[in-house]
Amino acid sequence: MTTPSPLVGVVVLNYNGWRMTLDCLRSLAKADFPRLRVVVVDNRSTDDSVVRIHEAMPDVELVVNGSNAGFAAGNNVGVRLLMERGAEYIWLLNNDATADPGALAAMVVCAEADPRIGEVGAAVYHAHAPTTMQSFGGGPVSLWTGHTRLADRPGARVDYITGACVLLRSRALREVGLLDERYFFQWEDVDLGFRMRKRGWLVAVAGDAKVWHEGGGSDPGLSPFRVRHHAMGMVMFLRSHAPLPWVGAWPMFAYYVAVAVRQRSLATLRAAVGGWWSGWWK
Repeated sequence: MTTPSPLVGVVVLNYNGWRMTLDCLRSLAKADFPRLRVVVVDNRSTDDSVVRIHEAMPDVELVVNGSNAGFAAGNNVGVRLLMERGAEYIWLLNNDATADPGALAAMVVCAEADPRIGEVGAAVYHAHAPTTMQSFGGGPVSLWTGHTRLADRPGARVDYITGACVLLRSRALREVGLLDERYFFQWEDVDLGFRMRKRGWLVAVAGDAKVWHEGGGSDPGLSPFRVRHHAMGMVMFLRSHAPLPWVGAWPMFAYYVAVAVRQRSLATLRAAVGGWWSGWWK
């Protein structure tokens, strides 16, 4: 007797990016997986995203948040909804990503191979350089320097799975909690990976699952907004997981300041200092 496929819920978060979101949804429509439910969460877009998505994909469930709650809180709306409906796995896929038809099946096979696996990543490639790997699942993090990077090849150390594409076991989420909503943008995926591993869950990568990711869909480039939230999230993460967070926070702070000086941008400097300082009190 064949074991039925688990129910997988997919959350696609949109904020002023309906064109990319529709490309993402079209790729999901081609997924070679029998039990799939897709929810689009709109984070109170200020353009006509809601109308555009509904007109193009009337059968896709669309949830509109009352405010732009950020990446973690926005995704959690969809996660809670799908878990209440019995989804055994939750797939978070960025709206600026498209997936190979076999990507989900490959990630589910990886997760089902070991009940201790809490999250699974994919081989993520650059959208504009489709044969160049952007990340192999996720990457390593230094608790002593606050530095994190994306693994670019199989076999590299992976401490967490990037939120651009991550399959999460619902049972693990019930145990460790959802994305931490104190993180507005960036570091929430790193924090979740570390919380998973602290509770004994494993992090894995399905190398045969392929996804193509644009990157920076809601905020391209090293803008003051991105710098502020990266600095704040880094401090919050180190406070939660590093043995000596003050030690680890200084190297990255120096990097942010150097970026601001190189850009000759007072706005970037203020963002770096403000975000870094806010992280200690968030």
